[in-house]
Amino acid sequence: MKKNKFLSLTIFISIFTISFFHLSCDNSSGPESVVSGIIHNEFHVPLSNVKVSTQGKTVLTSEDGSFNLSGISIPYDLTVSDSVFNLNIDIYKGLSASYLELGFNKYPNINYYAYINAELPVEIFQQDIICKVIFSDKEFTNIYSTLLSPNQNAILQVPVFNNVINGKVHVLTYKIDSSHRILSYENYGTSPEIVLNRGNVINYIFTNDQLSLNPGEKDVECNIEPNNFSSLNSFYLTFSPKNYLYINSTFSQMTGNNFQVKIPTGIPDAFYSVVNYNVGSTSGNISLVPNTNYIKVNSPCELISPPNNAADVNNSTPFSFSAGEGSGIYEITIFNNVSGANYQIFTTENNFTLNGLEETGNENFSGDNFTWFVSKKGTFSTVNDYAVNKFKIQNPFVSQSQNGFFTFK
Repeated sequence: MKKNKFLSLTIFISIFTISFFHLSCDNSSGPESVVSGIIHNEFHVPLSNVKVSTQGKTVLTSEDGSFNLSGISIPYDLTVSDSVFNLNIDIYKGLSASYLELGFNKYPNINYYAYINAELPVEIFQQDIICKVIFSDKEFTNIYSTLLSPNQNAILQVPVFNNVINGKVHVLTYKIDSSHRILSYENYGTSPEIVLNRGNVINYIFTNDQLSLNPGEKDVECNIEPNNFSSLNSFYLTFSPKNYLYINSTFSQMTGNNFQVKIPTGIPDAFYSVVNYNVGSTSGNISLVPNTNYIKVNSPCELISPPNNAADVNNSTPFSFSAGEGSGIYEITIFNNVSGANYQIFTTENNFTLNGLEETGNENFSGDNFTWFVSKKGTFSTVNDYAVNKFKIQNPFVSQSQNGFFTFK
């Protein structure tokens, strides 16, 4: 009898050890998995009280934007929504990753910020000088202020993740011509390392000696193909390799498909010169490298069905669109013009129905009219890739279809 008990215990321990080892090695390959992650806004600020749902299970993100769902079957569809108004609903199709870093369109609590009040010497403000003041942690955060006169201080509102952030304040001045193109760089300098805590206000005064470096400059050529669309392009400079598509830091603007940009030389800190291009309905970033800047513009998707202004759409109506150019995933935006609810579906498929969409927003579509369009987001290969690496990719592009309209019967 003792031998049988010992044998049973040995078998139980062996099974437990094998099971534990299997789950530790790959917790996404079994029938169930733990799915966790963090929700940020577009500026990488964590968002609390955001609703995350899948397979009948729902949690709210904590103060640091994190969430955890257990017992999830792989693959899974994930819904992210605003828990207060439920007007922004993101749906990720066919995920298998166990850890996600997702973006969501929601303004964070004001308590997530710290503030820097930077004062500059009057002497650097020559005629036609523009001054950029930039706080950067050399990771995700590049916060800009533009000064045009000595009567201004730079006020930088810095999002603070994990309660504290370290970085430097960079100052770069330059002259532009009447067409907003850079002519020359005049001054450069940085502060020492600054430690910011949430809610802090720090005053920092630059001296003339700190800003005494006079950078050089060189021209870089850019060529956009195809050139059958007019192009509006913005040049900016960042101290982070993670550049984003929409960033309020323009240094100069150029029009046309062939243009020249002046980038600074002799700056001791690592920086990245980037052009944001807008051609037709396609936009993107390219990091500037002398003599190699050829921009291939990807044509957007085209809506196929239902026909525009269809008046009899229901849950089973097939929606479809063409693939568009370039490697990427699709972000399908469906906006309810009556309720104001905004649905975004992230998928690799170029066809879908509205089945189940009402339940995610808890509304009744009957009689409502909608606007829809499709954005291709590159260079992501899968929805998993987007859900894990959205904030890590360099030089993304977005191409957007024209709008379509329909009424739900």
